[in-house]
Amino acid sequence: VHKFVRDKYQKRFPELESLVVSPLEYVRTVKELGNDLDQAKNNEILQQFLTQATIMVVSVTASTTQGTMLTKFEKEQIDEGCDMAMELNNFKLKIYEYVESRMAFIAPNISVILGASIAAKLMGVAGGLTRLSKIPACNVLLLGQQKKSLSGFSQTTMLPHTGFVYYSEIVQNTPPDLR
Repeated sequence: VHKFVRDKYQKRFPELESLVVSPLEYVRTVKELGNDLDQAKNNEILQQFLTQATIMVVSVTASTTQGTMLTKFEKEQIDEGCDMAMELNNFKLKIYEYVESRMAFIAPNISVILGASIAAKLMGVAGGLTRLSKIPACNVLLLGQQKKSLSGFSQTTMLPHTGFVYYSEIVQNTPPDLR
């Protein structure tokens, strides 16, 4: 669904794909901006899911983009795709909640160590308990890692190798130099 929205919206704002790398954030941004790219400035809805730096880069790039206006039909198709992507994400979250509630029975050891929520996310990203067990330990750290678009900003605030495990309670309770 993200690819469909991306391919259709490239006509209006081709640079957005490189500025907002997360598929869900991209879809939400497209839904909010639509044909009116001037909405990127001082938009409170965008501030709910994009960083201030990303909003700034999007608004500056939107003012200089060479994209063309979308027809009413294209806009409706894109809106339907955005709605579908957000609905699928809501279903995914419901499935995660269900799996999280059953984690004590599915994988009791990992649930006790990392917590049911993070264990469910790890299993979801890995593709199940069997696939999670086949992933090398050094790669489990990277599951759930977010790609960030720095857009010319410093990398000093970036935390390398920070997936779901990094944000677990057991890791966060250790001193920062040992994380």
